[in-house]
Amino acid sequence: MDPVTRSSCPLCGRPHTPADARGLGWSSEHTPTGVVWICGPCTRVHLVEIETGLPVRPLDLRAVA
Repeated sequence: MDPVTRSSCPLCGRPHTPADARGLGWSSEHTPTGVVWICGPCTRVHLVEIETGLPVRPLDLRAVA
């Protein structure tokens, strides 16, 4: 099994499938321990952090509600 089928979005848990690898919906974050794939919806929410190199952390939706 290749790394694409074994990974999932670290922010929401959405699985990264081979079908996703063909499109542009996912972004990759390169860390000292390897490549982390972030799904399209989480990429859009965290675009500023990704582009500026800030740490990307899941949103605490309980604090927003």
